[in-house]
Amino acid sequence: MFRKIKFFAVLAAFSCQFFLTPFAQAGGGNKINQWIPILGLEGKTIRALAIYDLKLYAGTEEDGVYVFNGGTWSLVAPDTLTNKNIKVLLPFGPTLYASTMSGLYAYTSTDNKWEIVPPTGMCNGETKALIVYTNNLFAGTALDGVCKLSNGKMVPHNNGITNGSIKGFATTANNLYVASYNQPNSAVYSLQDQWVDITYELKTEKISSLGSYQGMPYAGTEDGQLFQAKKLFLNDDAWETMDPQNIIPDSAKISVLHSFSNVLFIGTTGTNNNAGLFGYNNTANKIYNMNILPGLTASNIYAMTASHDTLYVATENGVFAIQIDSDEDTILDVFDNCVLIPNQGQKNTDKDNQGDACDNDDDNDGKIDSMDNCPLIANIKQADLDSDGQGDACDGDIDGDDVKNGADNCPMVANPDQKNTDGQNDGGDACDGDMDSDGVKNGADNCPTTPNTDQKNLDGDKDGDVCDHDKDGDGALDSVDNCDMAANPQQKDSDGDGQGDACDETPNGAPPPTATNQPVATTQPPASTQPSPKPSPTGMVNKTEKTTTTPPPTGGSSGCGLTPQTTSPMFIQFLLSGLSVLLLARLQRKKSHHMTKEIDHILR
Repeated sequence: MFRKIKFFAVLAAFSCQFFLTPFAQAGGGNKINQWIPILGLEGKTIRALAIYDLKLYAGTEEDGVYVFNGGTWSLVAPDTLTNKNIKVLLPFGPTLYASTMSGLYAYTSTDNKWEIVPPTGMCNGETKALIVYTNNLFAGTALDGVCKLSNGKMVPHNNGITNGSIKGFATTANNLYVASYNQPNSAVYSLQDQWVDITYELKTEKISSLGSYQGMPYAGTEDGQLFQAKKLFLNDDAWETMDPQNIIPDSAKISVLHSFSNVLFIGTTGTNNNAGLFGYNNTANKIYNMNILPGLTASNIYAMTASHDTLYVATENGVFAIQIDSDEDTILDVFDNCVLIPNQGQKNTDKDNQGDACDNDDDNDGKIDSMDNCPLIANIKQADLDSDGQGDACDGDIDGDDVKNGADNCPMVANPDQKNTDGQNDGGDACDGDMDSDGVKNGADNCPTTPNTDQKNLDGDKDGDVCDHDKDGDGALDSVDNCDMAANPQQKDSDGDGQGDACDETPNGAPPPTATNQPVATTQPPASTQPSPKPSPTGMVNKTEKTTTTPPPTGGSSGCGLTPQTTSPMFIQFLLSGLSVLLLARLQRKKSHHMTKEIDHILR
């Protein structure tokens, strides 16, 4: 994405004379991240920089201290610090302090003069480092350790430090750290009740600088190594190298560490164009080569200072400035993925070189955010199952059935009732290929919601017997069908026993004749009141003798034991049928003429 070129701006909190003139000298309207030279000290060996009284001060080896005012550099209290070889400049309260090869000097703008700070004991001599901690000024000497400003004098403050050349100070919220070198070993100390040695594995390293970043101390060495204190110094694995890719050349000495705008700036010195400026960003956990920025060629870096959004660097080629944070989101432009739009979180969904705040395609799926139904999740096809305007890739309820995807047993098929016939964890009925888990897929199952592995289907329709309400297909529902397994659309029931004729073994109510239910034969003749007529001597019946039969009493039983209740036509028919069978059987055995007459008599 093309970014609009932005003119260099400065804060109203600083002097217009101080800031606007150097940028105007560079031509004005410069691109972001371009180093601007603050001209006037070319040829000077600048070793220190500081912001004091809202102005930029520079300390040199040759002439003392200069101040940039009204677009030009001018000496501060000329001749006082000539050839004093300024090492460090540090403002503390109303005073600007300068460490020199001849001791510590103090300057106030109201008096416009430098005065030496009286030393005591071993604090007499060259000072090489300055720092303010707990409202106290500490100074590091070239040979004899640490001194502290007390009652206007510099007094020794070693208390556990082995004498040596102090290479630098660093502070965190609760600690003051100092690095020293006493050939052949280095040491790092932490000020607690007294100085405590926390060097551990750095003992054999040649520490050249010390600084703090994100609440932890960092140490730079003469061979370009950067170390971070990663633990609370409880064991020998307390320091970690931060440049495993060797971005900083081994031949470069780390001369200064300066934390500004969420970046640890690393200034180096060296030969053969190996020196220059580097930056470490802990969010990316990476060291960047900042020499590639326009206007700053690889050169020795001696000092750095900063004010609000501008960083100043002292090099062998003069003083340079760069406006670091154009959108004031505390992220340096060189590291900011949206230079002109504040985005302190630096969110970058698609991991390209543009943050979401200024990227019109945050997920890099080819759809601009305003047209993307999931602007933060790549979804080239823009699938939207429920057509709610939110793509499936980012929709918490893809099928729109008001059941969240994580709890939905069919997240891609709307089923608000969440019905699950088989109770298995294989999806609800709406998306289960075998809803009843009988091993037959729904499309081939004649009872898809009722298990029936055998798939029996009496009437051959689409419904299996276990789920068919009319199994025999005769139009009568099983619940009212008098033959639910035999088709009988007319529901005929001759004997009225509730079982249709189509499935009733005795549709007329009488059991079929069998060997077990035939009537028992009898040889007794019908009862009478008179004996049978005797035959005459000639074998003929006496016709003059009358036979009298006693009629059955009214309402009583007949001679056969019959009652009015047992003389229905149907019973008579049954009785005669049984007698016929009996007599026919006897006839077959005897086959006599006499039997024939007996049959005739009985039938009469």
